[in-house]
Amino acid sequence: MRPNREISISKEHMAELADHAERAGALESCALLLGAKGAVRDILYADNVDPRPRQFFSIAPDQLLGAYRAAERRGLEVIGIFHSHPASGAAPSDTDMRFMRTNPVVWVIYSGQTREFRAHVTPEGGGGGTETVAVVVTAGASEAGA
Repeated sequence: MRPNREISISKEHMAELADHAERAGALESCALLLGAKGAVRDILYADNVDPRPRQFFSIAPDQLLGAYRAAERRGLEVIGIFHSHPASGAAPSDTDMRFMRTNPVVWVIYSGQTREFRAHVTPEGGGGGTETVAVVVTAGASEAGA
């Protein structure tokens, strides 16, 4: 599966994700982004079950599987993974990059330091590192296809 080279998300969804990250404080927050053709239509918030949630995030397998099933029932796909970096920038960590190779969707990261969002994918051909992709912010959820 080749990830999209951009992700479209409404202002409302961006605000919800930022609020989710801010409420988590010093812990990494996480969510799955559901949509189609690169446009986010819904957010499924997930619990960070990692034993070191200040540095990492993990989504429980049953929650992850549930998200894929919910997306399928609604005719959508999991098009992105969201998580926050409470104490660092919005660039993927080495751990993020490892998991991005096994989860080839757009990864949206929110920086608690700079309050910015950045989206990343693994490069085509499976090379090392990541590529930053465009985050297209739409005026409203209805424009993102909700």
